[in-house]
Amino acid sequence: MKNILITFTFLILMINLSFAQTKEEKQKSKEETATQEYEATKSLIESGEYKFIPDWAITLKGKRINLTANYGYLIINKEIAEADLPYFGIAQTPSYSGDGGIKFNNEEVVYQIEYNDKKQTINVRFKANHKSESYKLILSVLKSGNSHLNISSSKRNSISYSGKITKPINSK
Repeated sequence: MKNILITFTFLILMINLSFAQTKEEKQKSKEETATQEYEATKSLIESGEYKFIPDWAITLKGKRINLTANYGYLIINKEIAEADLPYFGIAQTPSYSGDGGIKFNNEEVVYQIEYNDKKQTINVRFKANHKSESYKLILSVLKSGNSHLNISSSKRNSISYSGKITKPINSK
């Protein structure tokens, strides 16, 4: 009985060792996966057609607001940028344009895209206007598609959103 137990334990150890990866193999696999994610995200940005869906809004004072019940979006479609995002903050100049959110639909938007291949991050910068208000937007995208959108306004305190970019579906 003792010999069977020793043989069984030895057999289990050998099976584990044969399937175990070394640290180098695991690290290499992790790096390859990260590179593939970054290339896919980079390809999505380069296509010029993607959608940012925020999960959280972060006010200038650092308050985080969950947006699961208050959806918003930023859609980039070639030279067109369209946004409808909730706003939480202080307006320096009152705006009488509606519900208080950040909304615009601009054509012929010029984007400045910066790639950091070493850190596997992408920054997309552009400007947008709506009525008498102008916005400066910076969309920072990580290799996985997780993103951070910072919006500075000519009439309001700045606000940030964290979420994810995806390929747009025909509907908003």
